[in-house]
Amino acid sequence: MTSFRILLFMIYMKAMDKISPPHSLPASAMPDSSLKSEARPAMPLASLPGIEHLSVPELDKLEHAFKNRADKAKRPEHKVSRLRLWLLFILLRHAALRLGEVLALDDEADIDLGGGILHVRGQHARSIPLPHRLLPVLRRFFSQAPLSSQRGTLCALDPGFVRRNFYARARECGLSPALASPKAIRQARAVELIEGGMPLPAVQSFLGQPSLESTGELLDYDESDIKAITSHYLRKEAKLKTSARNVFPGVVHTVRQSGFMAEVGLRSFSNLEIVAVITQESLENLQIAVGKTVIATVKAPLVVISRDEHSIRTSARNKFTGIVSALTRSGILCEVVVNLREGSQVCALVTTASVDELALAVHTPVTVLFKAFSVVLSVA
Repeated sequence: MTSFRILLFMIYMKAMDKISPPHSLPASAMPDSSLKSEARPAMPLASLPGIEHLSVPELDKLEHAFKNRADKAKRPEHKVSRLRLWLLFILLRHAALRLGEVLALDDEADIDLGGGILHVRGQHARSIPLPHRLLPVLRRFFSQAPLSSQRGTLCALDPGFVRRNFYARARECGLSPALASPKAIRQARAVELIEGGMPLPAVQSFLGQPSLESTGELLDYDESDIKAITSHYLRKEAKLKTSARNVFPGVVHTVRQSGFMAEVGLRSFSNLEIVAVITQESLENLQIAVGKTVIATVKAPLVVISRDEHSIRTSARNKFTGIVSALTRSGILCEVVVNLREGSQVCALVTTASVDELALAVHTPVTVLFKAFSVVLSVA
């Protein structure tokens, strides 16, 4: 393993001791595979060699230094150059790209602000969901007149020039230049993701890293698990405040309008197909269109559970099969958590009488249903 992979694994091991166990997360957040992790021995983070990295406040301070320098530029060509450096820092900071990957980006073709996706090309090609809070910032950035003539090539800078500027901004902030190199910023983002509770295999997918053979059997996550986990972390990072237990970020693929209502079809980042019906006014206010990233939420009391997948006839547009993974009884009501086939989880709140009547238990195959009118759509 490379030293970076060893570093990530050690940080992950430490983080597992610092965060709550995965099953304490909201029911819609994690797939059943999250329960495979076991308690790990404590490992003092400060004592590990090479563990030093920029903290989140230090990364924010560095970002502010790039922005201030661009704002203070007096000549137009200097302003454009400094704005381009700020863009590179932002992409390295939030998407954890390699320097070569960010320099090769076509800022028009590869940054999909409508869908909230960054497309990375090359040897480690991948599509990375961007934090929702970053999208309006990038929209304002690209709307600046001085940049219009260079769209598509804004990221194409000399790597030596980039490194020198990163080191200079670090010194201005009183930080070690070694910790502000493009590679170190990528590593800092990886540490930030791991310490926030994102499992190592999902971080590796985010980074475009080859999987760690030594952890592959210990952490058995498949591709659908990783998509679900990544989506959970980005929801958590965006600090979405909602009482709904079922939260599904995804991309709109169909919009049908009829009178004062609109039907919106979206595909979640874990490939779950969800249909919502909202008013035409909401569609316009949220600026929902094909390709836009949205967040679908469904409150647990609006989810219906059935034992008969094939014979059930219903008007509910959203119908998924899965396995009961948890039951929590409390007097009249019971919380039922269902693991869907594609890796997501759905939480339903039903009466204990219904649970008894359906003979629900852990590992029981069920169908979960919710109407399109029960789905609430929001955007960052």
